[in-house]
Amino acid sequence: MYTNSSIKSTVTPRFVFVLLISIFIMSQSYRLVDLLNGVWELNAEVNAILKVLLAFTALPFFMKFASKM
Repeated sequence: MYTNSSIKSTVTPRFVFVLLISIFIMSQSYRLVDLLNGVWELNAEVNAILKVLLAFTALPFFMKFASKM
């Protein structure tokens, strides 16, 4: 079980910063897909696949910087 002190030592300011940057990248990728949907008429399946793929672009960034803690 996790104790209160182990959770506090895990959540560092660097971890929070990297998490916020990753969330920002994911939200911008959703906006990019919506912009593309306005230019081209994408069907629902393509729209969903693009959103998932672009959301995962933040994952390598998060893993790289979160692992350096």
